[in-house]
Amino acid sequence: MPDPVALWVEFTAPAFLPGGATWDGAIMVTIRGPGISKVDAPFPAYLVYSTIDSTAGRARVIVATQAFAWGKRPLFKVLLKSATPLASYSIALDQVIAASTHTARPDLKEYRIALTPILQ
Repeated sequence: MPDPVALWVEFTAPAFLPGGATWDGAIMVTIRGPGISKVDAPFPAYLVYSTIDSTAGRARVIVATQAFAWGKRPLFKVLLKSATPLASYSIALDQVIAASTHTARPDLKEYRIALTPILQ
């Protein structure tokens, strides 16, 4: 399989959230790896804010929306300077904010964040 030129970031929210809440309004993730050039937000329902530190090989990204419905969905693309093996990248879900209370979720074990390769 060829190396990806970009990566989809996919977020999965649980169907039943703790505390009776049903929606999340923002997430923060950290992506690590070489040659991250841009974060692209192709969906108008999401506001995407990012900062890229090329020297450290890191991008910090906040995605906000009125509500993330439960289930798996792509959120944004990470564009790479050149084709690079997927194994060179990692992603961490740093925080999930509840839309109804604007507070951080204390437990993220039911959430998933993943990188999916985009080939040329």
